[in-house]
Amino acid sequence: MSREHKDELIVRAAIKLFRYDDQYVACPGEFHAAIYDCGGYNFMLRIETKTSSGPVVPIAVPVHSRIMLKHTKNEHSFNWVISNTINGQLVPTLFLARFVNLEDENPFMQSYFRCLTETHYRQPISKILSGDDEDFLLGADDVAQGELKEEDDVEMEYEEKVNLGQSYVEEEEESEGEEEEEEPEEEEEGSESEEESEEDSPQKINKNTRVFRTPAKKGSHKNTQLAVGHRDEYAFVSRGSRVGVFRQEDDQMKFVNSIKKISDKQGRDFTPQKMMLYDNEKKMLLLNPDRVNSVFELDLERGEVVSEFGGDKEFKIREITHKSKYGQRTHEATIIGVNHNSVFTIDPRVNTASKVVTSQSKTYVSTNPFTAVCTTGDGFVAAATNRGEIRLYDDLSKSRAKSLIPGTGDEIRGLDVTTKGDWVLATSKYYLLVINTMADEVKSGFQKSCAKTKKATKLTLSLADIEKYRIAEVDFTPAHFNIGGGDEQWIVTSTGPYIITWSLNKVKAGRTDYTLKKTVNNVVADHFTFNHDDRLIVTLPDNVYLEQTKPITKSQKR
Repeated sequence: MSREHKDELIVRAAIKLFRYDDQYVACPGEFHAAIYDCGGYNFMLRIETKTSSGPVVPIAVPVHSRIMLKHTKNEHSFNWVISNTINGQLVPTLFLARFVNLEDENPFMQSYFRCLTETHYRQPISKILSGDDEDFLLGADDVAQGELKEEDDVEMEYEEKVNLGQSYVEEEEESEGEEEEEEPEEEEEGSESEEESEEDSPQKINKNTRVFRTPAKKGSHKNTQLAVGHRDEYAFVSRGSRVGVFRQEDDQMKFVNSIKKISDKQGRDFTPQKMMLYDNEKKMLLLNPDRVNSVFELDLERGEVVSEFGGDKEFKIREITHKSKYGQRTHEATIIGVNHNSVFTIDPRVNTASKVVTSQSKTYVSTNPFTAVCTTGDGFVAAATNRGEIRLYDDLSKSRAKSLIPGTGDEIRGLDVTTKGDWVLATSKYYLLVINTMADEVKSGFQKSCAKTKKATKLTLSLADIEKYRIAEVDFTPAHFNIGGGDEQWIVTSTGPYIITWSLNKVKAGRTDYTLKKTVNNVVADHFTFNHDDRLIVTLPDNVYLEQTKPITKSQKR
């Protein structure tokens, strides 16, 4: 008979407790914050107090990334968010704890970090991270602010009104003769009511634009994938087994055409889980969730899948990218991919059934579940895992990665890198990590180990904004740098109906403030257009539109 586990105290500290209500308000009483080991790598954060009736635990939450606990070292405090169901809706509530005794601060925060890491890994931290790795990840929350030139002190300003144009659902269903156009009602979904402040309301829809709200049919598909062209200003959006083609015209996205049905060579329709432009943007590579060992090549001029290539029957492909960052603008045939234990090269031209080039691939004996991959302008490879680790390779034919960047166990769902390879951008569900990979003044972590020099900055929404906008749960889409000539300047992502941008130069200087813009529906994907940091292509479940932006300096704003 197994013995019932008794929760064991790990650390306890006296705190002052505050609850957020437009501002942090002190809670009356004396409080302690404590972390308990509940067994099986499960831990609880408890806020404890005493009443005339005895000890009370008014707050108890599992140690997990979803509470978004943030340590603010210079204020000797940490805050977190709890979402509770009120009247059928999740409502976030913010709390802040300030240490009464400063000598308790470091032991408490280190214990929390170690428990968080063990929760995700389900292993003792001694088997996961070295001391340097712990310092690296702990330091991501508290980055010292450096000097910032006036011209770099910029933020993104959004146009007050946007033209949503014609919705994809209208074009899709009208072409099949199934629905007629509908005039918008007087009160559009995105219009601002008198009760809403400008910053709290969704963006205004241009009143001269006809936005069709075609009723969705039962089982009808929604937009899921976005691929942005670098030539001719095209964008491609998947919707079920069809792909809509849009072009930038007159500061909006115009529907041009659609590929009616994506199917394999046997005529079986499929919904792509990945779209990637290829071969000078004349073709597109697709991943099929029903055929995970293959890549499907779609000829955009013919509008049909013309070839299928990949590994053997048991081989699995999780994600793919180009051989170099702007490979879609070239005729380069080889691509890079990842799966549960390898980072590999695929060349469709090799004269074998399997197109995986084993001499240009790295396979790990133990399971190493890779989830994301990207490449630099020189073709160096970055690959991330479902535990948050990131490996940097200069050459996949070599025995090991040049650098291993540790993670706390949160899955990386998106990965991007600057053209030069000096900055890596990783997206998890609850936060982004911006990592400086430079090993010295000349070489990046792709060319030389950056184990001792790597630095990271964690980006997320402020808890005050989470409470203000009633964001029950942060769920970031894969973040991207702006693309085109020159150095990267901006980062964009989204969560729910909010588009969020950061200035990379400000992040480099330790500044993590951002610009947030609400749109009319949950954002599926957003991406800068090529060579324009003032235009974002935004995909909503039923719309694709162009968001006009304008970088402005602090002095211009004044």
